[in-house]
Amino acid sequence: MNNITTVVRVDPLTGESNALTLPITEKQLEMYEEGHLSLDEAFPNLKPYEREFIKSGLTQESWDALHGVDNNVFCISGDINGSTDSSED
Repeated sequence: MNNITTVVRVDPLTGESNALTLPITEKQLEMYEEGHLSLDEAFPNLKPYEREFIKSGLTQESWDALHGVDNNVFCISGDINGSTDSSED
């Protein structure tokens, strides 16, 4: 039995067809798609974004875009001058 399966889904945000190769069996996918197992029961070993791809077709990039995640920005705690002390003088 092959424990690597390529899943193809259409991303509802972009309309593009995407493929993701996952450490799952065809039987696991079949049991989920036929409603015999929940997503979590069928794929306990997958990361949340991998399960989301199987469920909805959303890629990690689309998920980030929908939830306002910008991977090119980081935040620093403190004021514009770099001070992290919030007490008044």
